[in-house]
Amino acid sequence: MDVLSKEAANTYIILTSTAYDDFLITEEIYWQRLHILKQLCDPTDADFIANLDLHISFFSKWRVYKEEDLYIYPLDNATDSIEDQESEKADFQGNDYDPLLHFITDKGGKMGRWEFHKTDSDFFPSIPHGHALSNHKIKLDAYSGHMYKNDITKSVDRESRRYIIDLWNDERFRKVARETITYYMETFRSYRWPVANPLRLPRRRYWAL
Repeated sequence: MDVLSKEAANTYIILTSTAYDDFLITEEIYWQRLHILKQLCDPTDADFIANLDLHISFFSKWRVYKEEDLYIYPLDNATDSIEDQESEKADFQGNDYDPLLHFITDKGGKMGRWEFHKTDSDFFPSIPHGHALSNHKIKLDAYSGHMYKNDITKSVDRESRRYIIDLWNDERFRKVARETITYYMETFRSYRWPVANPLRLPRRRYWAL
C-alpha cells in the first residue's frame, strides 16, 4: 500500500490543526483525521508514529462541555497539585483588589452578579474565574459553569447553559479573559496549563430568534 511521505503527513497535520483552531471542523472530525493519518503513514517510521500517538493521546485528554460545545480543562491533566501551585502564587498576590482591574457581569446568575479579577493570583477553579458578589467564597468556573465554595473540588451548583454562553458572547468579558490569561502566563511562568493554547477562547454562540 502506498503511504504518505513525512512532508505530506506534516502538511496534513498543519492544515487539520489550522482548520480546527479556526472552528472549520469539529472535534470529531479532527479526531478522525488523526487516526486516518496514522493509517496512511509509513508504519516503519517509528519516530513519526510515536509523535503522532503522543499528539492523539494529548488531544484525548481534552474534555468538551457537550451540552454547550464550550471547552473546559481536562480532568486528568498533568498539572502539579493544588497545594504545590498554591505555594508558588503565595509569593505574589497581584493587585486583586484594584477596582480598575475588575469586571462585574451586568446579568446576575444563580448567585447574583459575578466579579472577575484581571490579576487574580488564584488559578482555581479556572483562569479566569468569577467570585459571587453576594459571597466571595463562592467561585465560578467560567468554562463549565460549575460553582465551588471554600476551594473544595466538588461543585455545589452550576450556572445555566445560556448564562455561560451569554458570558462568552460578551466582548468586554472576552477582553478581560484574554488579559487575565496573559497576565497569568507572564507572572506564573512555571504554571502548567492543561491545554496547548490557553488564549484559545470558547467560540461565540448565538441563540435562534
